[in-house]
Amino acid sequence: MFSRFKVSDFIYTDGLTKAVVEKIERYHLPIVEKLPAITYIVGFRSFAHEIRQGRSGTSQHTFEGKGAVDLGSSDMVDLLDALVETPYTRICMYEGFFHCDYKTSDRRYYIDREGWDRVELDELKKEVYEFERSRSVDILYTIA
Repeated sequence: MFSRFKVSDFIYTDGLTKAVVEKIERYHLPIVEKLPAITYIVGFRSFAHEIRQGRSGTSQHTFEGKGAVDLGSSDMVDLLDALVETPYTRICMYEGFFHCDYKTSDRRYYIDREGWDRVELDELKKEVYEFERSRSVDILYTIA
């Protein structure tokens, strides 16, 4: 079977282990293969990398659990529609990408506004639509 992505596409830093590769292959690669227009992927970041960046080291990107992936697209509205149908339990919108992981047992949506604000799906969809609309206006303004 043809695969658009490979495990190395998910790796941001060194420190990769066999266990992380297995989690990417099991929990992320099959989902990402089915998503539309992916233009950006970040998955694994090592604990050491997180500490060097001044973070706590407890990010889902370190793959202590099932791991996390950040996904960007040329069409964030379509991407969100597809992500809603995945088993990811947390989906957070940042400017230009979504963070997706399995940290909670129930589905939760967030928007990063100097920290994660929990929102209902309708509010997230509205925010994504506004982001896409503003990005389209920027492109039109640049062309004109």
